Amino acid sequence: MISFKKSHFYLITMFLCLSGQVSANPKYRDYPVTEYYKGSAAKLVLNNEIAKSFPTRLNEALKSKPVLAGEYVIAGWGCGSSGCYDTVIVNKRTGQVVPKIFEAYSAFDYDKGEDGPRVGEEIESPRLDSRLLVTEEVVEGKDGKYLYFANYYLLDNSQLKRIKRVTLKK
Repeated sequence: MISFKKSHFYLITMFLCLSGQVSANPKYRDYPVTEYYKGSAAKLVLNNEIAKSFPTRLNEALKSKPVLAGEYVIAGWGCGSSGCYDTVIVNKRTGQVVPKIFEAYSAFDYDKGEDGPRVGEEIESPRLDSRLLVTEEVVEGKDGKYLYFANYYLLDNSQLKRIKRVTLKK
């Protein structure tokens, strides 16, 4: 069982917003998209290791409708044991793969015999009408406790730039 659910992420974010602690966090509305790509998918551009390594999955994803920033689709696949899952972003209009893999896996606490949180970074609620991408990141600290972050990225010309990282309290 995952102990840190998306509902917790949203509750914490809402609490921080109401308390004024994240008033300066980027908002989806601050990075609007007004044009939405409705044409056919471009041919996948094989210009980085991600595109060269996973062309079948990426071409399949290009058949779907955009879900991010007006023209991007999301592709994902399992990457091994522990519930590991990789997610990438592809521009449907240009066929460019964004050069970043978001990877997360289920942590298992052998001492307690139960699942821990999803460790790594996962995309949270992509928005078709915004260039802002928010991810949830869970990192295991040196003391064995987990650290939780919200990462804010700006997506522009098939490139991601992290513009803010916020520590979340669990």
